[in-house]
Amino acid sequence: MGKESYVDIGWLPNYYQHDTTIYINWSKEAVNNMKNEPHSDLANWEFRCKKGLVFSKAGIYAPTFRLSTGSIIDSGCNGIFSDNISIVYLLGILCSKLIRYQFNTYINHTVNAQVDDIKEISICLNSIAEKQIINFVRSIIENQKQNPLYDYASNEQNEIDCLVYEAYGLNAEDIHEIEYWYARRYPKLAMANQKNQMC
Repeated sequence: MGKESYVDIGWLPNYYQHDTTIYINWSKEAVNNMKNEPHSDLANWEFRCKKGLVFSKAGIYAPTFRLSTGSIIDSGCNGIFSDNISIVYLLGILCSKLIRYQFNTYINHTVNAQVDDIKEISICLNSIAEKQIINFVRSIIENQKQNPLYDYASNEQNEIDCLVYEAYGLNAEDIHEIEYWYARRYPKLAMANQKNQMC
């Protein structure tokens, strides 16, 4: 389950979150009932405990993306799994301002992201950017393990955004449009992350 956003300090629940404690009734009766439910928590078991990404799909800041913990996924959260693209690289791309811009201006204009909307996101494969983005994402995750509200947006996120802009071949005018769109759409986040500089 995703955590709430803390926009006054410029923090969204992206990249990593500490495990959420959940309780599940695993009695024989409960498991039999779940097996017979049309939308059971036991459906798609091959993905339920697989490591990948999860995203929160509702709210003004949705979607937000983070590593899955490899546990059962809550009904309000969906998973992304890949055997072909590095999950860490994919996480960096999905948390970038460019993808947030692309998603909100071209794919889904609402505050309720759907699974099919996520499938429309364009992922650029760039081996040069990939190594650097992976390093920055790993740094964010390590810092978030120590401090759950680590200010990644004023630190590594700016570097990731610059790498994503370059990988997608954006020019200065394109970058300017995205940065100012972000500041208009999310003024509290932009104000809290004043250290961010455009590329």
